[in-house]
Amino acid sequence: MSILDALYPYKRCPLCGRYAYKYGLCKNCLDEMEFVGDNICKICGKPLSDDYAQDLCPDCIGGRNFDGARSVLVYNERLHDSVYLFKYKGKVDLAEPFGEMMAEVLKAWNPPVDIITPIPLHRERLKERGYNQAYLLARVVSRLIGLPLEETIVRVKHTDAQAKLDKVRRFENMLGAFSVRGEGDIGCHNVLLIDDVFTTGATADAASCILKAGGAQRVYVLTLATGRNT
Repeated sequence: MSILDALYPYKRCPLCGRYAYKYGLCKNCLDEMEFVGDNICKICGKPLSDDYAQDLCPDCIGGRNFDGARSVLVYNERLHDSVYLFKYKGKVDLAEPFGEMMAEVLKAWNPPVDIITPIPLHRERLKERGYNQAYLLARVVSRLIGLPLEETIVRVKHTDAQAKLDKVRRFENMLGAFSVRGEGDIGCHNVLLIDDVFTTGATADAASCILKAGGAQRVYVLTLATGRNT
């Protein structure tokens, strides 16, 4: 540590160690991230191409179990590396900048939610990894927004990793994956469901279905990143 660092302890970017610029990240790392724009599917929030004529993406035309979703960033190659470090390599200090970004998007979106709940990990995977990245993000969002964080659902099925599966198998993989925690009554809340990445929405759909079966009126989804509409 230099004398200047000791006298002026500026935040350092957790990705590269440079001085932080915004959200606790440096300008170089932020410039490599692609933020989701305004032209998005009105339900799942995925970016739509400029020549796409509808306001719903193909995956949402048939309906969803959740009532709306938004994401902060487009899941490109550079972000994949950062999410991998956060999700699998113990880089938990990324929860703070990522959660801050998510809280900012939530404020602008402003869905009528009462509580925040994270997508849970199965107990075996939680034991292997040591933490749930969705819970870490939800904790930051809860603190910054001022909404209560409640772990309302549990993962009862040890599913295969979604990233290894095609679209159809992702939805099949999530069947029966979740259950309502405790006595099975969430109450008449509007729930904000938090996860790291939205790809097909299979996880969000399965969790939202269980939340509504447990009494939730509406379910909205907020994730750090989303894939492009294809």
